[in-house]
Amino acid sequence: MVSRRRSGITRNKPLDRKTGPKRRAIPRSGHTRDPVTGALYDDVMARDGHHCVGPRVGFGGLCQGPLELDHVLNAGHGRRGPSTRSNLVVLCRAHHRYKTEHANVCRPPLVEWIHDLAGVRSRQP
Repeated sequence: MVSRRRSGITRNKPLDRKTGPKRRAIPRSGHTRDPVTGALYDDVMARDGHHCVGPRVGFGGLCQGPLELDHVLNAGHGRRGPSTRSNLVVLCRAHHRYKTEHANVCRPPLVEWIHDLAGVRSRQP
């Protein structure tokens, strides 16, 4: 139900096909989705030990909420990066939110975490 206001009176009316919001088949960013496959999900979860990596990379606070896969690097504001093993980490919901709100501080330790697990030295300036 959507609330519509007419002359000061609020009424709830169901949306129909003519007046409802238009659904987009392609995301607004203009590129098609890059899904996380089941095999990739299992691989990243196993790599990170089925635990949130937030405390292991220095994020404060306790782990809360279910585990989620997070795209560490994105392709711009509001657009996630590629769904690859080298761009995904396991975070609880609280640390995922913290990382999203403090991206400039949180991304470097997560990138370092992935590179350390892959045996690659990160190139810090």
